[in-house]
Amino acid sequence: MSSLLLIAVVFTWTLTTATAAWVPAAGGMPSNLNKITYRYGTRPNKLLPDTRLMSQLSNEYNTNTALIPKSDINLDDEIRTCYLQRIGFSVDEANELISSSPDLENLERLLSAHLVTVPFENMDQHEHPSHEETPLIPRRNKLPSLDVTRSLEKIIFHNRGGFCFELNFSFRSLLSSLGYTTRLALADVACDQPVPGHVVILVDGLMDVPVLVDVGFGDPGVCDVLLPVKHNSPKDDSHGDLFEFHIDDLTDRFDTRLCRTRVSNSAKDGSGCDEEKMYRFKLDDDMEMSAAEFYEGLDRVLTTSPTFTGKRICVLSNSGGHVTLGKDYIKWVEKGESVRRIELPNETLWRAALKDRFGITLNPENN
Repeated sequence: MSSLLLIAVVFTWTLTTATAAWVPAAGGMPSNLNKITYRYGTRPNKLLPDTRLMSQLSNEYNTNTALIPKSDINLDDEIRTCYLQRIGFSVDEANELISSSPDLENLERLLSAHLVTVPFENMDQHEHPSHEETPLIPRRNKLPSLDVTRSLEKIIFHNRGGFCFELNFSFRSLLSSLGYTTRLALADVACDQPVPGHVVILVDGLMDVPVLVDVGFGDPGVCDVLLPVKHNSPKDDSHGDLFEFHIDDLTDRFDTRLCRTRVSNSAKDGSGCDEEKMYRFKLDDDMEMSAAEFYEGLDRVLTTSPTFTGKRICVLSNSGGHVTLGKDYIKWVEKGESVRRIELPNETLWRAALKDRFGITLNPENN
């Protein structure tokens, strides 16, 4: 066997062994399967871009201009069904959701399904280096924006995720198209940002108080249960976290603060755990997607926020917690504890993780 052939065989074995080691036997995304089983049914591994539907989005909502829809856009039945398939529902399940009246049970199904299929990620904001035959992917010319039609196309037809504005704007459009009464509220992460740069969704009409849903909070340990906005009324989730709303009267701009206590960590020594501030918002906010405060928050996120500008990151929830692809590693977290971590010492392995675990293939032609 020639030395060149031997090197090729060793390299192929190394890549295959490494990727197989960190792709779970159940719930992973092996590229040789046509269908992936999700928590709420099966869907194609990737919805191939439908140029007709993409063109419809572009033409109807002017995605190639600076004009951004001020409120909800009207998703037609085909695009709405594609979105529901994208987050794991079968066609029959999608039709059932479309024909059903809004309720808490279906809202929680939609929230959980979105969190386990659409990652929080910032791939568009970074250059992706070359490694051997893995090509260089420059930083994208089109950075994330407030244009929900671009975000919908990216999520539904390109199997991508996004950051808070992209994810929550899109999910809000889906909920509204299914009959839910929704509002957007500006949120201040950690309750101390000089320019608030987060957005949350408030759903009205299902309880005597608004219900907060958030598919765009990138901090690991994102809540996958519905949160009725009741002050001083704790609610826990399956990951070992406890959530509670408090009055926030430090400024006129916000009036409600969401806090989290990591119950799993507090059990280590029995001494309890300090409550941490997730974000604050105003309970009666009903903001347009083109609101000036969202533009200001977007600018900060894209230019100075270390979460987005510092390194590449991709986070996806799962039944036990979440999986995170970081700078040079992939790790699994359950109940606030890292249970598995694998180093990815080169770009070839890093791209393989991105593709096999998150379903994202970076393509220089889409720049």
